Amino acid sequence: MYAEKENLFYIEEINGYIQFKKNKQNQIDTLIFNKEGQDIKAKKINPSWGIAGSATINGWDGLSIELTETDKKGIWTINNVKLKEGEIKFRFNNDWTINLGDNKNGRLKIEGDNIKIKNGFYDIILDLSDDENPKYKISKHN
Repeated sequence: MYAEKENLFYIEEINGYIQFKKNKQNQIDTLIFNKEGQDIKAKKINPSWGIAGSATINGWDGLSIELTETDKKGIWTINNVKLKEGEIKFRFNNDWTINLGDNKNGRLKIEGDNIKIKNGFYDIILDLSDDENPKYKISKHN
């Protein structure tokens, strides 16, 4: 990658350019690939994980109940969340394209089984710190 300007780089392998664009807050929020005069834009997203399902107040099709990422990268939590009897799954950015379900023994897999829940208040941990072995823990809130 060869710098041509502060935010513009030439990449010999693709015979094209990448450019980083800043928003009004002076933060980089867009990456532009330019090859043979054609621009392909990629917008920065703010990743989020949440739970959705019949056990949540919003159901399967409503907004996810968002988890908060902890100081440790890949660990997402929510505490004292009220759930009713039903089922949940974890989903990425309120979109079913990427969802995680049960793969037995507290492990998760993409499009895994629904996780069964009873009425109550829960603390939930989604652990994505190991890409190969995502896991979760759901426990009754004390």
